[in-house]
Amino acid sequence: MSPRCWRGSGSPSPTRCSSGSATCGGCGGARPGCWPSSRCTRPSPSTSSAPSRRACGHWPTRGRRPRAEPGGILVVAAGGRSLPAVEAELTLLRQRYGDRVVTGDAARIGDFPQVHVAGHAIADLTNPSRGGIARYDRAPFTVGELSRVRRPGGRLAFLSACETARTSPELADETVHIASVLHVAGFQHVVATLWTVPDRVALRAAKLFYADDGDVPGAVHRMVLALRARYPDDPLAWAAYVHIGP
Repeated sequence: MSPRCWRGSGSPSPTRCSSGSATCGGCGGARPGCWPSSRCTRPSPSTSSAPSRRACGHWPTRGRRPRAEPGGILVVAAGGRSLPAVEAELTLLRQRYGDRVVTGDAARIGDFPQVHVAGHAIADLTNPSRGGIARYDRAPFTVGELSRVRRPGGRLAFLSACETARTSPELADETVHIASVLHVAGFQHVVATLWTVPDRVALRAAKLFYADDGDVPGAVHRMVLALRARYPDDPLAWAAYVHIGP
């Protein structure tokens, strides 16, 4: 399966994610160079992050997952034949939320309190504002355009695409990427990826996340643990997911 990313050339990458193999002696990944695996006896606790102090200003206390937010749930799906699991994710959301699911363009993200993006994403490590969410019939909806979105009271943005929280080492202190701008826009919880994720893994992650009725950070943590159990010798398949929010 193709990973859910586009390279800087602007065309979908045909390459698959590389896989790593590592074992852990029970340190939970605390020792340098040690990847946590299913053999770890003490999984690390879930952690949350924020792109800036300002972003923390709209963090209420942790709450449960929104089930039926007024205004519906926007699903931005752009996969095509290169990402067949995207259609399965759309079906998954419709089964969970029924007629509240609305499919639409990324430009409508600011109109909904809950968003699920499934498909290709672009991370531009030289100029982060040029990265963005791929679209079927037009240019990507860029980070620069997303930065103008305002959604006060937004609850959840699940970004089932590659590299949605990736930045370059040279710009690490700026934290400019798809996930951070959506969080600053007002989405309390953002689930994103640090690198490329294979199509089949992205679908499995979405199934695990939406089947969990607990709080969002806990659901992300349990999702990652389940993925780690499924792919114990391939940390690149499960360690990409991060949560931004309280």
